[in-house]
Amino acid sequence: MPLALLYNKDIGTDNVELWKGVMLKALELGHTDNGIAMTCIKMLEQWFDKLPPNTTVKMYQEILPQLSDFLNVDSDEKSSNPEYFH
Repeated sequence: MPLALLYNKDIGTDNVELWKGVMLKALELGHTDNGIAMTCIKMLEQWFDKLPPNTTVKMYQEILPQLSDFLNVDSDEKSSNPEYFH
C-alpha cells in the first residue's frame, strides 16, 4: 500500500486511524491464517519506519497488545509440532 494513501503532510491527509480496524481484523484472522498476520506485521513495520510517530501512536496503542498472542510460545505446542516455526 502506498504510504501516500495513509499520510501526506503536504495535502493534510491522515488516514492511518481509518486502517486500525483493518489491522485489528487482520490480526484476529491471523490466528487461522498466519500469512494475513505476517502481512499486517510487515505493514506496521513499514508505517513505524516511515510515518511520523504522532500519526500512529494512538493506533499502535490498540494494535500492539494484539501482537502478544503471536509472540507467546507454548513449550508443549512447540515440542509436539516440529513445523511450528516454519
